Amino acid sequence: QALVHRALLGAGVDLRNPSLAARSQPASALQHSLGHTFQFSCGNACPRRRGQALIALAAKAAPPREDTSQQQRNIQWFPGHIANAEKALKEQLVNVDVVLEVRDARIPLSTRHHQLSGWVGNKPHLVLMNRRDQVSAADQAVWTAHFRAEGQQVFWTSGKDGDGVRQVKKAAEEAGKSVNEKRARRGLLPRALKAAVVGFPNVGKSALINRLLGRAVAPSAPRPGVTRQLKWSRLGDSLDLLDTPGVLPMSLQSQTVAQRLAVCNDIGEASYITSLVAAAMMESLMLLPSADEIAEAFVKRYNLDPRGMTGESYVDELASVIYGYGEGERAGQRLLKDFRQGHLGFFALERPLSK
Repeated sequence: QALVHRALLGAGVDLRNPSLAARSQPASALQHSLGHTFQFSCGNACPRRRGQALIALAAKAAPPREDTSQQQRNIQWFPGHIANAEKALKEQLVNVDVVLEVRDARIPLSTRHHQLSGWVGNKPHLVLMNRRDQVSAADQAVWTAHFRAEGQQVFWTSGKDGDGVRQVKKAAEEAGKSVNEKRARRGLLPRALKAAVVGFPNVGKSALINRLLGRAVAPSAPRPGVTRQLKWSRLGDSLDLLDTPGVLPMSLQSQTVAQRLAVCNDIGEASYITSLVAAAMMESLMLLPSADEIAEAFVKRYNLDPRGMTGESYVDELASVIYGYGEGERAGQRLLKDFRQGHLGFFALERPLSK
């Protein structure tokens, strides 16, 4: 009897009311806990029928719960400071000459703010694909052709090493040249152009500003929500740059978009379950044209081939190989960290026809 009590307690059953299991423990978890306890304690001495009776007891103690897995998968992140930042940004955009929209090169569609074009109006609008060092040359070629077909010029940049920054500065000055031409016709002296750097959280806006300025004036860190206030900085005599907090829609387009933002660390970690996001990442990777090449990188790093496995089963199997049974969250953290740091290769998570 004491052994039964210990197993039930370990499985999360309220012994004061055995019909009510702890909310986080489905019947299968209780069965596993009981089976593990008696196998460990009794070994082969326990008759098979006793084990079966105990498993039946566990199932009776914990009737099936309502499935909330879909609710657990939903991701939504909209901190209070973003609403304030959005209001302040829209007020400032009225006064700027050029808008530099920064996107994450790994997810160019998912980091597009669909309300931004309405805020910008007819002002020059340059699109910067940041973190070019984290995608392949093939990815860059495909996306460049896609945006060219849409009539949108893009600039591939890296806040990490400054690649592409000089071209952005030149393009911004060229795009805003008409401002001082109009001033000259009115007999006014030229002034510095005003450019706002905007985009989703943690896409590298502040890092790019620091590269443009050639000095660290904007706080920058590899996590969302570092920049909380709008801040102007002067670049020589020709350009004023506005660093802005990351803004994103109050309601994300889809859970696919939300998952990709989470994979790339572009939204807060508190908004998602790491193991589920890692599983979604695995599903996405195996649909890419370079899936076989990516799979080989996983085999090389973990000695575990993802081909033929679901995302969740891969996370679970990796957990059992590296950390032990039930350590899915740790395995998910490892997968996301390795992807973000480039240990699994460099590739975009989405292609133009991928939604």
